[in-house]
Amino acid sequence: MNLETAWQRIAVLGICFGLVAVIFLVLGGAFMSLSDANAAALGGWLEANLDTVVAGLVGLVPAIATYLFGRRAGWKVGKTEVFNSAIATASGQPTGEAAAEELRAEADAHRIRVTT
Repeated sequence: MNLETAWQRIAVLGICFGLVAVIFLVLGGAFMSLSDANAAALGGWLEANLDTVVAGLVGLVPAIATYLFGRRAGWKVGKTEVFNSAIATASGQPTGEAAAEELRAEADAHRIRVTT
């Protein structure tokens, strides 16, 4: 996803919360329809595995938040590295054409497709 503005990220986060709410409603309906024996078995399983379930949720929530809100910061750092590399490569060349050729060679070495 290319979430560039804060409103886009907030909208996607709202959609995700809405999806989670729908999932909880469906699971609640499914749990309400369980028989007494099945509800007791589910309760026993949850009691035995609650730590694992909570640990999974504790790990999942920050991962989703990092993806939604931290991705742009990483993208900016990557662009900064690209510009630093390009400046360092082009600075020692006598002409603009020589610098461009050197940058094309560096892009080819990294298997980056350059259109100009």
